[in-house]
Amino acid sequence: MLFGNNGASSSAISAPERLSDYVQYGDASVFDEDDRGQENADRQRDWDSRSTQRLAAAYDDAGALVRTYSDDSVENRFALEAVRAPSPNLYAPYSDAEYLRLDRPVEEVRVFGEVSCSINNTSPDLSAVVACQRGDEELTVRITRVGGDLLQDPEQVAELVDIAWRELS
Repeated sequence: MLFGNNGASSSAISAPERLSDYVQYGDASVFDEDDRGQENADRQRDWDSRSTQRLAAAYDDAGALVRTYSDDSVENRFALEAVRAPSPNLYAPYSDAEYLRLDRPVEEVRVFGEVSCSINNTSPDLSAVVACQRGDEELTVRITRVGGDLLQDPEQVAELVDIAWRELS
């Protein structure tokens, strides 16, 4: 294993073809229906590739991966980010829920097993996942840019992080 700064490994990371019921964005069956859909899928692949380069650079050229996944209808989607390096824990700025007369703070970190999720509580009955992450000294796995109904289900996003963790570690 090759190591750069801060113990980061430059070993490549390969994207799983599936994460639970989710496929890599371009493999969603909806894209088989027309050329424009395939153009969108190709564009997302390019953006993921460029994002992978940026993530690696942010971690001193550590092995990295950014890949967008979706369900077959592309109604629910997310970005998987993985890097062969440690990352700081997620954090949420302080807000006084009681003073603001809210049930929960405006932003918070909830923990589901080994996964931490940054949550934005936009209203009393609506919470949105900002990011969920699991990491150790050698690997960080994170899901960001969550869309669709999945956005409001941090426990399910945390489960997807655990699935990716098992695939990549």
